[in-house]
Amino acid sequence: MAGDSSEVNNWWPLQGFLRWLADATGALTLAVSAWALVYQQPLPQAVLALFVCLVSSVALASAVLIQRDLARLRVTVGRQDRRVGALPNFATSVMHLSRAVNTVAGPGAGSPEQFVAQAQLSCVALAASFGTATGQTCRITVLETFIVEDAGGRALPVAVRPLCRSYEPLTVSTTTDWVEDNTDFDEIMVKGRSSFLCNDLAGELAHGYRNSHWAKADIEKWTKDGQFPYRSVLVWPIRERVDDVGGTSRWSILGFVCVDSTGPDAFDPNTDTVIGEAYAHALHAGLRLYRGTQEQGSATARGTG
Repeated sequence: MAGDSSEVNNWWPLQGFLRWLADATGALTLAVSAWALVYQQPLPQAVLALFVCLVSSVALASAVLIQRDLARLRVTVGRQDRRVGALPNFATSVMHLSRAVNTVAGPGAGSPEQFVAQAQLSCVALAASFGTATGQTCRITVLETFIVEDAGGRALPVAVRPLCRSYEPLTVSTTTDWVEDNTDFDEIMVKGRSSFLCNDLAGELAHGYRNSHWAKADIEKWTKDGQFPYRSVLVWPIRERVDDVGGTSRWSILGFVCVDSTGPDAFDPNTDTVIGEAYAHALHAGLRLYRGTQEQGSATARGTG
């Protein structure tokens, strides 16, 4: 995590100073031993005081570093324990996801509304799982991509709309967010990243972070108050590899799975990224069938209209 790497870097000067002290103490110890062997006389007070000072400094610096390592070990063990504790909620999330896929799979499949309802329950459990793993409040949003056409039938840039959320029941959505207006979606869809992770969104604003839900006036207020709606975010694409005419292949992105957290440094790039990627991959089959059901319903409505 970002916080861990900066913490380690902050300790490098102390580690270098400790190595210098140890070398100096070793050299002085050899000099003291040689003095005692050659001259057979008591050490001068100044030399003895310097020797004691160096040894004490080495002991003090070593104690500080040991305390630091023990504190980091406790943090690491705590994180591992939390992630083990998150497994039951993750299993519940997968169970509801499986039920969601079953509502739109095979003959006699249920309605698209049943798919969304089960997907929403899956999001609730997944948010609880990430909340346990991170020790912070987390939210899940699943969005689907779609193409918007203007009045002349020309396709506009790719847009996204929410399919379901963990923190509120989703009614019919009229919200349209453009991929190009959001750094996380743009990095994945346009630049080809497999995920997007930021553990300090407030700091990332200075580097050009874009969020279509964050107005300039709101950002100024949040910066002044120090109260952002969320500080960390992790996003995965819901995608599959498809073949184009000519033998080339590309990623077809049907949507995104997003998890955000109220605090900074929430997500682990090693464990959390893999878990979310597996979840998004499993969700892909259900979302593809759901969209097929939606298209069939639209065709039926046009045919009977």
